[in-house]
Amino acid sequence: MNKFTFLARVPDEPGSLQRAATVIKKYGGNINRLQFDRRIDPYSVFFEVTATDESYGRITSDLASLGFLQTSLKPMSFLKCYVHLPHWSGSLCEFLDFTTRARANITFIDFDDAGRNPERLTVSLNLENPTEVDRLLDQLKSRYRLEILEYDTTGRHPDDTVFYIRLAQEFRELIGGSEDAFLLSFLADTNHIAQELMNRRNDPRQVFDSVLTTGRTLRTTTGERFYADVQQVAVTGMVDLFCF
Repeated sequence: MNKFTFLARVPDEPGSLQRAATVIKKYGGNINRLQFDRRIDPYSVFFEVTATDESYGRITSDLASLGFLQTSLKPMSFLKCYVHLPHWSGSLCEFLDFTTRARANITFIDFDDAGRNPERLTVSLNLENPTEVDRLLDQLKSRYRLEILEYDTTGRHPDDTVFYIRLAQEFRELIGGSEDAFLLSFLADTNHIAQELMNRRNDPRQVFDSVLTTGRTLRTTTGERFYADVQQVAVTGMVDLFCF
């Protein structure tokens, strides 16, 4: 039996977490650690399980088939825009059909036909595939009048629904072009630190900010930029104390 850590991305709906736990139980896996906090990310769940190599392979295979397994950390494209919808029955459903076909995740939507802008829909979207953003925009522009408010394909947009993916991109900038497998493992370790400190009533976001601040400080104080103030104190005739 070995211990494995993985990141699950479960839908924000009743029973999702139970479905993931049922898969682990099905193949005899034992959950040693579980961490989910919607204040940080409403979809990401960290699991640490004990299982045989064969069982773990089956667990991850089943979770992947459900779409619950986070195996890559590609930057998410972000789009926020005004969409001027025609005022007839079914127009919203027609618009949502475009976003669903593009596999876009709606993070914010606002519409009120009795408000100041009765034909204007405000929507924010996340998309994993950057090419889908352009394709979706072309489709929407040919059908509706659009006003683009924000458009980002770097994954740096401050959208809490993809917090860990954004965090991974910031880590990648600090440690270089690391593989996704390493970053996923690094995220799991960082999440474990956050979980321990949250149990001591620390703000989880402050924990992640501290990790990033430490990394940025290390990166900017290496090589020719490294400096250390060293003091040597003779404690006894045989012992020197070095203070850095």
